[in-house]
Amino acid sequence: MSETENPAVDLDAARLQWMTAKEVCAELRISLRTFDRMRANGTGPRWKMVSGQVRVRRDWFIAWSEADDEATA
Repeated sequence: MSETENPAVDLDAARLQWMTAKEVCAELRISLRTFDRMRANGTGPRWKMVSGQVRVRRDWFIAWSEADDEATA
C-alpha cells in the first residue's frame, strides 16, 4: 500500500490543512462578526495570520471544539 492509499496519512494531511475564517464560520454556523468577537475575546480556536488572512489549522479547530465539548459536558 502506498502512502497516498493509507487513510492515516490522508487524515494527518487533512488535520494540517489551513481553514479560512469563512470556512470556520460555515462549520460553526456563525457570522464572521461573531468569529471576530470570539478571536478578540480569546474564546475561539487558535488562529494565525497567513499572508494577511486569518487562518485556523484544522487540527487546532478540532482540538478547540473537542475541549469545548468536554467543558460543557
